[in-house]
Formats: sequence, C-alpha cells, structure tokens
Amino acid sequence: NIANGNITSQAVGAGQALGNASVIVNDVLTPYTCSQSATPTLYKGAAVFTTGPAGVGFNQCNDLIVHSGGTVWVTDPAGYNNTLKPTQQNSGIFRVSADGVTVTKVRAFGNLLDRPNGIAFSPDEKTLYVSLTNAGKVVAYPVANDLSLGVAVDFVTGLTDPDGLAVDDNGNVYVTSSPGGGGLVNVYKADKTFWGKIDVPKIPVVSIGFGGADRKTLFIGTGGNDGASGLYSFPTNVPGKI
Repeated sequence: NIANGNITSQAVGAGQALGNASVIVNDVLTPYTCSQSATPTLYKGAAVFTTGPAGVGFNQCNDLIVHSGGTVWVTDPAGYNNTLKPTQQNSGIFRVSADGVTVTKVRAFGNLLDRPNGIAFSPDEKTLYVSLTNAGKVVAYPVANDLSLGVAVDFVTGLTDPDGLAVDDNGNVYVTSSPGGGGLVNVYKADKTFWGKIDVPKIPVVSIGFGGADRKTLFIGTGGNDGASGLYSFPTNVPGKI
C-alpha cells in the first residue's frame, strides 16, 4: 500500500516465483506473478489468473507486463534444458485478456534457442520490447491499435544473456546483461543509442523493475548459487513503469 507503506506477503503456489508486474489503483498495488511448477501459473495477487491456453498450458511462465487496457503479456520460453511440454509446439509470447479467460499466442518462435525472456512496453505502448536471451539481443515489435504485433526489428544485439527489461517514462530501455567479471544493466535511448550502464557486483543479473513512491528507484535482482542471489537498488532521475 503506497499511501501507508504497509507491505503484505503473498504466496504464489508451490513453484518458483519469477517475473512480476503490478497495477496500482487507489494507491493499492496488485501484483501479477509468474510461478514455475509442474503447472506453470500466472497469479493475480494470491489467486490463480491463468495457467495458459486451455488444454495446452504454458511451457514456463517467465516474465510479464501489464498493458494499460488490462491485458497481461507473458513470455513463455522452452524450459531451461530447451525442451517443450508435450502440449506445446514452440515457445512464444502470450496475451491474456483482462479477465484472465482468453489466452492468445501473439508470437511463436520456431527456434527454441531464441528464448523470449524480459518484456516491456514503450511509454506510449506502441512498441513492445522482448529480450531473446540465447540470441543475445532485444527485439522491438510495433503494436497496432488492435494489439496485434508487427514484424520485429533488432533493437540491440551482441549482449551476453540479456534477461530483465524495464522502460522509463522518457522511453529509455534498461536491459540486464551478464558478461564475465560482473553484471550490467545497459541503458539505451529509444533511437537505439547506447546511453550508459550500471555495474552490478554479482551475476547473473536476472530482473529489473522500477519502484518507490516516486518510481525513481531501479531494483535489480541477481540469481544463482554461491551467494549470488540478491536485490540491489539504484536511484534514477527519471521515473519508470512499475
């Protein structure tokens, strides 16, 4: 609760909680969370929102972003061993209706190694950014008024394990990367110009998101063994989408 600072912990099933995104209404934040288990599930708060397309399900509900119209967009890569569930033919990006009833695959990936991962909208929601981890790049899709996607173009290439994505209110794109020797959050302007970087002491850097009452704190999550898991914060001059 942003108004009074109260924090409530919410369990999301028995699986591993991964990506999340939030919607704020009347100063109350409602989280959406991907949880990985035998049945990968998208939660709204503590309640099941969807387990994917009926009779098919998700491969690995991984990361998500909420559109201003209420739809939830989910990246669904193959499993970490690059295998698909028997009901799935490919990895992809799903759009979930605001009521959680209709789940539509808006983009399929024929190459399992593309691994769609982080996902974020531009401030005007006319561009959808997606990180393709194994391909080492971020792609940008034009978004039509009917929420269909156009042809992707490369936004940035040559990254090492790009994962989490975030966008600030000026349209700058933040993407995690985990080269040897330390982690990074690279920042690019909307015209693809490299703007700067944030050094992170641990790898892999797996998630980022804006928070704080003024949305000017970038939270950076790291994962892995040997004490690599952690949460870092970095102040920014420009607010970003929670």
